[in-house]
Amino acid sequence: MTLYAETPSLRARQMALDAAVAAWTYLWVRTGMWLHDLVAALVEPGRMLEEGGSRIAQGLGSAGSSVSGVPVVGRLLSGPLDTAAEAGRALERAGAAQQEAVMTLALVLGVVVAVLPIAFVALRYLPGRARWVREATAARRLLGSAPDLRLFAIRAVANRPLSELRRATPDPAGALESGAYHALAALELRALGIRTRQ
Repeated sequence: MTLYAETPSLRARQMALDAAVAAWTYLWVRTGMWLHDLVAALVEPGRMLEEGGSRIAQGLGSAGSSVSGVPVVGRLLSGPLDTAAEAGRALERAGAAQQEAVMTLALVLGVVVAVLPIAFVALRYLPGRARWVREATAARRLLGSAPDLRLFAIRAVANRPLSELRRATPDPAGALESGAYHALAALELRALGIRTRQ
């Protein structure tokens, strides 16, 4: 597999773009993690609410149990205390639910903020990069197995702009017909970042 061009200018450009995409990805992953941590810090009020509700429920529940044994008025006093203890348990549940909601929001926001810009760049850059890798790898294999430049000369005539063809040879069609493939093939191989072998 050919990951980088042989020609120095194209190889330097490819390496610079790969490094820029890696840096972009790192930047947005760190930004997503920072946002996650920032939002996750909002979990503290929910934790305090849960702990406070738990303490209220335990204290009032214990008080209700203690007064229930008092003769005559025990049942009368324990009812409101048990009701207040249930309200404390409701606060505890609300605190736990708030913490869960904050952590879910922190995760979703962190992932979305990281993924969207990374996906935008990846979808614009990676298909072209993968296409180049496939083409350059296939071209190198063809050059290694059968160093006939005719195919590359034909591809140059089909793919390269007319101005480039004219710079390579004054008569591109004539060069193809006469078998003078080297200049045209070199043009196509240079576009792929491959040095000509002849």
